[in-house]
Order: sequence, then C-alpha cells, then structure tokens
Amino acid sequence: MPQLSIIMLAGSLRPSPLRAELDESVLRMPLRADYCLLDGWLEALSGVEPSAELRIVVTDLRDIDTLNGMLARPSRRQGAGRKIGVIREPNAWRGTAGLVRDLAEGLPPEALVAVLEAGCLPVAPLREVLSAISADCGGVIVAGRDREPAGISVFRRAALDRVSRIGYSDMKEQFIPALHQQEFKIALVERDDPVLRIRDRRSYLQVIANCHDVTENASVNGERKVDASARLIGPCVIERGGSVDAGAIVHESVVMSGARIEAGAVVSRSVIGRGVVVEAGERVIERILSPVAVGARAPQLPAWQGESSQGNLATE
Repeated sequence: MPQLSIIMLAGSLRPSPLRAELDESVLRMPLRADYCLLDGWLEALSGVEPSAELRIVVTDLRDIDTLNGMLARPSRRQGAGRKIGVIREPNAWRGTAGLVRDLAEGLPPEALVAVLEAGCLPVAPLREVLSAISADCGGVIVAGRDREPAGISVFRRAALDRVSRIGYSDMKEQFIPALHQQEFKIALVERDDPVLRIRDRRSYLQVIANCHDVTENASVNGERKVDASARLIGPCVIERGGSVDAGAIVHESVVMSGARIEAGAVVSRSVIGRGVVVEAGERVIERILSPVAVGARAPQLPAWQGESSQGNLATE
C-alpha cells in the first residue's frame, strides 16, 4: 500500500448555522451520551494503517485546544497509535483543493491523500474506499444515495499537481473537472446510505434520528441523569453530565453536557447547549439554546468540562 496521508476539513470561513448559533465544533456534537461525531470518524478510520497521519484542519484557533483535549481522553481508544494533529488552515484564500495540495506537498507522487468532510456522518470505512483504488486510478470519490458526494475522497498525490500553486481552487467546480479533462481515471464508490450533514438544528436532529439506539434512553435513566418521572420521547440524546429533572419532557432533542432541564419543563425538537438551564415549567420548542444566547442563566463552565468546543469546513 502506498504512503497514506489523511486530511479532515473541520472549519469554515462561513460558519454553518449550527456553529453560528451554538458555537461548538461539529466534531464535538454528541450522537449518543458518550459518543460524538469525532468518535464516528475515528471508527471509520480504524483498520487503516496506523502509520497514516490524520491532520484535522480548523479555522478557529480555539478549536485546536478543544479537539486536542477531546483526543487526549482515554475513552478515545479508536485513535490510539495514530499520529493526529490539529492545525489551523494556513491559507484561507486557497480553497479546498488548494489547501489539500499545499498540505500534501512533499509526499511522493504515488502517495494517497484522503480528504474527509468533518460535518458528514461517515457512510463507509476508509479501508473499503482505499481498496477501490487500482494502479491506473487517480482517485476515488464516495457517493451516497442518488450519487450525492458523501464527504470522503482519496487522490493520488500526483493528481494534486493539477491544482495551481497559487490562487483559489475548489474541489467540485475546478479540481474534479480538471482531472476529467486530463483523462485521469476517477473511481466512484456508491453506497445506498443517505448522505447526512450536520449544518443546522434540523439536519443535526435528523442525524440523531438515524443514529438512535432504542436502548439509549434506558441506559441514561439507569445512570440517574434522568429522573424516573421525566419522559424522553423519540430520539433523544442526554449527554453525560446533562440532566433532566422530575416531570420534565424531552422530545426529539439533545441536552448537552452540563445542561439541565428543570422540573416540569418541556423541550421539543431542540438543542440545549452546554451548561444551559431550562427553568422549571419553561417551554422550548424548535430552538437552539446556547450559553451565549441565554446569557446569565448559563453557568460558566471550565474549558475542559464536557470536552470544550468549536469548527466545520465543508468542501465546496
């Protein structure tokens, strides 16, 4: 197998609506009580040669400390043994293809460069994608249902020479068409799974619905984070450190670490950010509540509590 470098794009000059409202890294978003999107990607990389370095590229300097703190937790055994670096995007004006070309500089021509879109739910293990690359293949693109790009692609480093050393170059509008024009063979790996991206409240809750395990609510109750008289209806995530008090109702919603739903409150199709308190009897319907939005009602959390926050760079 040729040398492999893995680049994950996890920031953007134009923050997603969810990032703008919640100010949390997309990789930090919980999918279960003790499992976030970063864990999903680390699982998708398991089985790939551990010597392949993973570089997570962010645009906000705060994300570097956040993600390094997350990766340092003992529970993240999926990444054990792999060199993982979190770096700030060096040249925002280069575009996605330009960024990948710059980061792949110095690799041998036959090396493989995997490009991952952090905000997507992984639809395939990377090892399966790598197996689709033949000797005469310049790259592989993964697509989900209806051939929608699924946020995973792999290119030979030599193919990236088609990207200019200067100026702006994106993936879909410039780089991929240039490869076709120059008769570079690009393979397509098709999956029947829907492509799920976390960009706003609706898309995030849709991801939760697709990932929901019916045993999840029972396990949360067993840990006494949810009062016995509280009700969790539909796909819900009560992240470790979150709590739901007596008589409260949580419907198809996410309660992040440090957040509290007080007695008799109702939360429906909403995302309650870290440390936010929904007061007794309050109704929160189809909203995002973040510490910034609710101001004084949100207790100040140490940066490390619940694993900190911030990032989401999607390919153009």
